Amino acid sequence: MNSMYIKTVSILLISLIIAGIVIMANENPMDENRAAAPEFPAGAEWINTERPLTMRELRGRVVLLDFWTYCCINCMHVLPDLARLEEKFGDRLVVVGVHSAKFSGERDTGNIREAVKRYNIRHPVINDAGLTLWNQLGVRAWPTLVIIDPRGELVGKVSGEGNYDILDRAIADLLEGAPSSGEGLSALPIAPEADRQPETLLRYPGKLLADPERDRLYIADSGHNRLVVADLADGDVLYVVGSGEAGLQDGDFREASFSNPQGMALDGDQLYVADTDNHALRVVDLQARTVRTVAGTGQQASWGAKGGPANRTSLNSPWDVVILESKVYIAMAGPHQIWRYDPGNGEVEVFAGSGREDITDGPLKSAALAQPSGIATDGHAIYFADSETSSIRKAADGQVTTLIGKGLFIFGNQDGTFRTALLQHPLGVAWENGRLWVADTYNNRLRRINLTESTIVTVAGADEDGFVDGRAEDARFDEPGGVTLARDKVYIADTNNHAVRIYDPVTETVTTYNLVELVRLSPEADTFVVRVLPPEGYHINTDAPSSIEASVLGDERMLEHTQSIQAEELRASFPLRENREGAVYDFRGDLYLCREGEQGVCTIREFSFRRKLKYDPEVSFETNVEYRVSEPEVEPAVMKH
Repeated sequence: MNSMYIKTVSILLISLIIAGIVIMANENPMDENRAAAPEFPAGAEWINTERPLTMRELRGRVVLLDFWTYCCINCMHVLPDLARLEEKFGDRLVVVGVHSAKFSGERDTGNIREAVKRYNIRHPVINDAGLTLWNQLGVRAWPTLVIIDPRGELVGKVSGEGNYDILDRAIADLLEGAPSSGEGLSALPIAPEADRQPETLLRYPGKLLADPERDRLYIADSGHNRLVVADLADGDVLYVVGSGEAGLQDGDFREASFSNPQGMALDGDQLYVADTDNHALRVVDLQARTVRTVAGTGQQASWGAKGGPANRTSLNSPWDVVILESKVYIAMAGPHQIWRYDPGNGEVEVFAGSGREDITDGPLKSAALAQPSGIATDGHAIYFADSETSSIRKAADGQVTTLIGKGLFIFGNQDGTFRTALLQHPLGVAWENGRLWVADTYNNRLRRINLTESTIVTVAGADEDGFVDGRAEDARFDEPGGVTLARDKVYIADTNNHAVRIYDPVTETVTTYNLVELVRLSPEADTFVVRVLPPEGYHINTDAPSSIEASVLGDERMLEHTQSIQAEELRASFPLRENREGAVYDFRGDLYLCREGEQGVCTIREFSFRRKLKYDPEVSFETNVEYRVSEPEVEPAVMKH
């Protein structure tokens, strides 16, 4: 054996033990014949790659296997650390996500693919649906990270979150003496699914809040890192809160930024927002049209945090909020607790939950919760969806009690009494006149709880996911995550369908909320101009036949128009049809795009969007519709070294 290798692994063994990485059983880093990593299961489905990978082709790099399941908040917390490691070590490190499902709904590759896109995971992911690798490597918890050295041999593993420094040191030590970037490493066909997302007005909406008094619907457009505010009745988008760029910035509606915002609660003109990935509580002032941070530092709180001054206290993945007696109650998914923010004194504190992940009833501070992700109130009690125990629970009169739910690994789909009923990872709950409406997320169902009778029934949806309107029993959802009520209707955030759905209890039907962006025009206008802009970093090829066409919804005739093509925009002028007030226009076309600095036609980008034109007497300028296309679907990214 090479003496340098012996010295390196000797130092590594000591550093791993000090760091807390468990050396794989019966494997001595000093042993030339220590165990090789098992091959990936044959026939398993892959995401973010053009073809299945093999352990053999990964040799020469350090491989980090991330055993995760997409419901798990701790697994979500690990993802930023993995991205940092990938950026630091480049193609000398390969992270492979080994998805090992907890819930039956998570075994489906299509569902995992949506989670990969939702979390913007860009490394290869294998669906270990049969737990083959999980069992071969003795994994017992999510997340667990297994380290494989450049020779393809197992080194060690570490479980839980917060292990960036440990992994950083271990990977750096393992790469001592290994090929550097560009020294014969084989190309890997990485093709991130996140680069192939369709253009949609909403992207993975998480939560909703209806405001009947203002005739508003507030939508957490989580995948776009913003809030969309729409007319409750007709779906017109009135304005957007947030730039759309992920970040933690206060300011006016255009400059403020969020990161995966979720639940909302309204107190007068103050809209509280659980800004999940920023680990912060934000307030949107609807009158001043500003956003400010009232709790959280932008850093994830460590386990065991107790609270304190809100502006100096870190939070941990707040997922939903509700207001009771002028205080904001926060479903804090990360530490398995409910916290409380008092605007009067500017303090945050733990309200319920010991921090231990389980389903244990009792006094507020000693009860065990499990990733609370939805919260509601009847004006006295707090009700919450405790997602990891597939339960609906109640906090009132100093006690936490469970209505429906039996344990961390007991789940299913069963209507009936509280004693026999089963849910599967519910994320949303709303109260209405002695009833609770539940977004039963992994069962793809909307369900209703009768608190007086202690029963639950399914009102819409089925096991099969889909996007189908109609009779409630025929309707299909895809992992609905939020629910709110207004004017005797139930509004559902249909997360993976990038849509809002409406259930009408009177007709027992489901329809899709007709969300559409508005363009205001002068009553004197007889034409309007459309400007289609290229993505950032691209320009339009002026020698190629980019084009746009338009029609009025309900009328398939194409509108006559004139157009011009410039590098920075495709510009077209369209006539306004008679009876144009409130008309909805569908636009579609093609852009021929080149990256900045490159010559010739690089790629074609199809686009389509919809706008509703509406009179506004205050508008006197030329009416413009502006639309920027997203980046084109690119060829698979390849590590070429």
